[in-house]
Amino acid sequence: MGRPIIIADRFHFCRYIYWALDQVRRRVQKTFHEYDRKKCKQMHHVFHKRPEKLSEKQTWYLNRYLELSEELREVYGLKNQFQAWFDKHRTSKTEGTDVFAGLQTFYQAVETSALKEMKKAVKTLKNWQPEILNSFIFGHTNGPIEG
Repeated sequence: MGRPIIIADRFHFCRYIYWALDQVRRRVQKTFHEYDRKKCKQMHHVFHKRPEKLSEKQTWYLNRYLELSEELREVYGLKNQFQAWFDKHRTSKTEGTDVFAGLQTFYQAVETSALKEMKKAVKTLKNWQPEILNSFIFGHTNGPIEG
């Protein structure tokens, strides 16, 4: 028997990016006026949703909080960059080198930022990089079993 190929489940490695986003949001919203702090906490889901899936009201709140904080704008942009990389390679059978190159571009964007939360998430992704890349190359997931 050969060596098994370990494949990271996509849900499990993607959530590190969302956790980092939430950590930044929670840290930043503490500096907001009381109303905005409470409303931002209440509307936290708008940061996770894809922009095209937001209602008009949700878009308004998202833009409001992104205007209040450069750090929120930056972490939201990084989350969207990660999502774009993920979406591009999720559905197509691409070469491992293409997936790797896109991931490296994302790493570089995070490294140039001052967001320690995202840097910590990237450190975790780097530790699991072969398994993450395998999830795109082989396309297997245990989502149906866990779901």
